Amino acid sequence: MKRVTVTSNKDGSVLLKQDFTRELNPAWQVIPGSAGSSLQAGEGLVLKAQSGGRNGLYLLNDSWSDYTVEVVASKAAGEDGFYVGVGLTDISAEHKNVLEYAIGYGGNATGVKVFKDGVEAYTLGDYSSSTAAGNLRAASYEALADNTDYTITVNYGGAKGSNLICSYTDGLAASKVLDYKLEAYNSEVFHSVTKDAEHVYVKLVNPDAVAKATELKLQELNVEADAKLITLTGEAPLVHVPNVNQKNNERIVPQERGISLVKDTVILNLPANSVNVLMLELKA
Repeated sequence: MKRVTVTSNKDGSVLLKQDFTRELNPAWQVIPGSAGSSLQAGEGLVLKAQSGGRNGLYLLNDSWSDYTVEVVASKAAGEDGFYVGVGLTDISAEHKNVLEYAIGYGGNATGVKVFKDGVEAYTLGDYSSSTAAGNLRAASYEALADNTDYTITVNYGGAKGSNLICSYTDGLAASKVLDYKLEAYNSEVFHSVTKDAEHVYVKLVNPDAVAKATELKLQELNVEADAKLITLTGEAPLVHVPNVNQKNNERIVPQERGISLVKDTVILNLPANSVNVLMLELKA
């Protein structure tokens, strides 16, 4: 990595300018779990290869909003490419909150990854069950060349402070421009837990017009790994319609599906405007 520049979209002022061939700004911190890096003359910051997680640096400044990050970097070899994060509020694995422009991950896929409260696979706009946020059309498959300088631009805000715009170039060819709407995320989920002789019932209500991923961790609860999730939801125009279901015209009906716990943990995708009941069977 050769340099990073952060510029305010509001007034054009330079918030940060780091030449990695020179001494590091003391505000930089090492991402937890990083394999490490070194400063090499003429090359800049060289990150060591690692099998998982992120290796690199981060800078947390609560006063920054609506800005553009420009990074100049190259990769020596390997499958993965670059990850440039914006909107960071927490770097810890348990509470990680950041938007990542992921370039060439897995060999050639490029898209945006979203982390909210330590959980990956949130969306910006359209629902996606893929490895990047948003509609599959808002991603690309462009392999990166080794030992080539790329200029990566991530505009966190855009012209009106409401978009995330990402692209990169090697100076000869430009990537597809990914343009997402930034929408406020409400993490509120109403819940209650009850139990009878055979089951534990976890009721989760998502009252908002956006889907939410919710992680449940069960502690000191002896239940089977296979569970059942019952969901009741409908289109936004029907949410406040009284007596919405009529004879021979039931527009909102419960849906049931199987759920599997992994080490007493499960991540549930709660649809917008939904009531969800997770039924856990107690072990004999």
